[in-house]
Amino acid sequence: MQSLSPLKAPAARHYAWLTAAFAAFALYGSLVPFEFRPLPWAETQKRWAEVCAQPVRVESRSDWAANILLFVPLGFLGMAALCSDRGRAADWWAVPTAAAWACFSAFLEFSQLYFPPRDSSINDIAAESLGAAVGIAVWIAAGRPLTRRAREAWAGTETGGTALRLLSGYVVLLLVVQVFPPNLTISPVELYHRYKAGLVRPVPFAFWAVDPRAGAKKMVEGAAWFLPLGLLASRLPRWRSGGGRSALEVLALGTFTAASAEFLRLFVVTHSCDASDVATNGLAVVGGWFAGLDARKSAFQRLAAGAWVIGLVYLNWLPFDFRFDGASWARWREISWLPFVDYLQASYLEEAQGAADKVMQFLLLGALLALAFRPRLASGWSALLASACLLAVLFEAGQLFLPTRYTSVTDVLVETTSAGLGVIVWSRIQRWGVSPAALNSP
Repeated sequence: MQSLSPLKAPAARHYAWLTAAFAAFALYGSLVPFEFRPLPWAETQKRWAEVCAQPVRVESRSDWAANILLFVPLGFLGMAALCSDRGRAADWWAVPTAAAWACFSAFLEFSQLYFPPRDSSINDIAAESLGAAVGIAVWIAAGRPLTRRAREAWAGTETGGTALRLLSGYVVLLLVVQVFPPNLTISPVELYHRYKAGLVRPVPFAFWAVDPRAGAKKMVEGAAWFLPLGLLASRLPRWRSGGGRSALEVLALGTFTAASAEFLRLFVVTHSCDASDVATNGLAVVGGWFAGLDARKSAFQRLAAGAWVIGLVYLNWLPFDFRFDGASWARWREISWLPFVDYLQASYLEEAQGAADKVMQFLLLGALLALAFRPRLASGWSALLASACLLAVLFEAGQLFLPTRYTSVTDVLVETTSAGLGVIVWSRIQRWGVSPAALNSP
């Protein structure tokens, strides 16, 4: 196989830095909250022998899923750092890479012996090693083509065909997220009980009449996932020029995707199925497409970014029952200043769902800011990132005075990072199909 052309990014050194960053994150997440307790070496050996003697079994599906997903990027990125710009012969690195990540997982579990309340488990080593193997397999199967397309996108030479594949991939991701976790049922009796309990709502907006606040919240949360689909649709040559026919086609795409998501949610025990979401999410796709068109004026796009900021205010400060008493100010002392400690208080799947929502909400914010202000220099990106960070801090500070919400330093980090990625990624996507002369014009 021919080597990849040496474009700017991502190169092997970028993959190496990302590998180090993910490894540091895995180390941090395994030892937080860092309550070190020294042990005599004889006691350490005894406890580690007990851990290794445990049978490997699936005691918690959420723990297994979390540990597998944690190491998938490590397997992929480790192989990418070693094999980028090298032929298939370099894939022999798969064996030592898999062994290295298995040893790293064992090191993490061994270290947890000294950091209660963390528990060492042979199941975690097995799940993490499996995750690394999956990541390695993904690199071998598709890593080089993915790297090539990422380089083309970064260089601004992306084609409409790859843009279509990206949009198709996002549709698949969207449908998977909408039914996660997949606690499925096909029992007619169970479906009937879900309908009687109000979890299946075939009449559009009937739920809004009962609880308009909850309905509006659900609409904004859905928009965070469906608006990006419209933004991606605006980069396809077929729909880039706008027009009534294109609008109808994008509406059909959005409505079909939203209807498919709600149909799948009909069979998920832990989710509701609401006909209202088909209408609101379908229109969100059209709104994202309309905002993303090159012909739109920046004033309109800034209005769209401002509207999304208002949506984030609604999501972060609902139900707006602010209390500025002594008890609210005293909540400063309850804040966990160590990132990700608060995420350990609930199950991994619950926290993953909440974190995914926040990531998409602020990815969209970053994309809309990039769309509205079109930064071309690092200083412009930094200014937009600082603005997003300020908003995240403001939202979390306001939650101090909301009795039903809590302030999270972790949320600030997740939201700021997501907004930064949104700015950078969308700034690059906007270059697709644009002539070099247009890119360099003032």
